[in-house]
Amino acid sequence: MNYGTWGNGSQAHLMGELLKRQAGIQITHVPYKSEAAAHSDMIGGNGVDFAWANPATARNQSQAGKLKVLGIAGTERIAALPQAATFAEQGFKGFELDSWIGVFAPAKTPRDVIDKWVQALQDITKMPDVREKLVLFGFEPLGNGPQEFAASMKADTPKVAELIKAAGVTFE
Repeated sequence: MNYGTWGNGSQAHLMGELLKRQAGIQITHVPYKSEAAAHSDMIGGNGVDFAWANPATARNQSQAGKLKVLGIAGTERIAALPQAATFAEQGFKGFELDSWIGVFAPAKTPRDVIDKWVQALQDITKMPDVREKLVLFGFEPLGNGPQEFAASMKADTPKVAELIKAAGVTFE
C-alpha cells in the first residue's frame, strides 16, 4: 500500500511512518508537493491507497463522499469531525500532537507593538464568525498570549523529536 503526504519530513510523513511501525504493516511513502495533489491521486485511484489530510479537507471530502476518515491525530476528537476517533482511542500511541497556528515577529520588535498585535489577534479570535471558521477548519481557537504559545511550543518540541525517532525518519 502507498500513502500520500504533502512532502518528506512533513508531520503527515512522520505520522505515516509511525503508523507503519506500530501497526506492523508495509506501506510506502509517496511525497507530493501539496496535500491536494496527494488527494487527487488517492481519490482518482492513481497509486495512492490512503493519504493524510488536514481536518477541513477531510471534512469536506468526507461529506462529499470522496473519502472516509479513518482516524484523527491529536489529544481529543475535534468539532469538525466528531465521528472520527483519535488514533489513541484506536490503540495507537504517539499521535497525540495537536495542530496550532501561531504568529511570529522579529526578536527585536518593541513590546508595545507586540502587545497591540496580541490584543488585536485575541479580539479577532473571539469574533463568532472567525471562531466558527476556525472550528470548521479543525482548530479549537485559544487566543492565548505569547507566554502560553511559547510554553506550548516548548512542550511540543520533545514530542516531535520522539515522533521523528519513533517513525525512524532520517535526514536525507
